Amino acid sequence: ARPLLSNPAYTRIVPEAVIPSQLHDAEERWIGYDQHGRRIERDQFVGARALRGELVSDVEFLHRSPDGRETWTRVTGVPLRDDTEN
Repeated sequence: ARPLLSNPAYTRIVPEAVIPSQLHDAEERWIGYDQHGRRIERDQFVGARALRGELVSDVEFLHRSPDGRETWTRVTGVPLRDDTEN
């Protein structure tokens, strides 16, 4: 599976075009919360779940950029498959 980042707002936050669940410092840069306000682990991040085939919507994250800026964002992940995938 190959992540496809096509949302311009997301690529402004993540210019390296790597989904947070695949970053080595994801827990420091991305803090995600479930619908009950509990912090989620990296394997429950939206991109990781979408890569497993789940449609995931409206998960809130606090993103900390390397320069210390913090941004709240709501993230949705949609699994896309082409005709060559089973």
